[in-house]
Amino acid sequence: MTTFTCTYDEFRRIVADFLKAADTASAAELDAGVHCVGLHFLGIQWTGSPLDEVHRKAGAPACMRLVTKKVIERELQLEAAWV
Repeated sequence: MTTFTCTYDEFRRIVADFLKAADTASAAELDAGVHCVGLHFLGIQWTGSPLDEVHRKAGAPACMRLVTKKVIERELQLEAAWV
């Protein structure tokens, strides 16, 4: 599986875009979006600076928790629409 190479700032922008788009995404779009975010997470290029170390250990995982929370919320909304 390949990843997308990006900086931490680019990753944060991708996460923000995903969080905005997830509110109206279909199940297939949501699945594709979360996979895209995950591949960017894996491809973050760290510089080794002390600030990057903080982002690597806390910032990026926190972003992924936000993405996961949004995915679950949207999946529940989509599921409720079927009932």
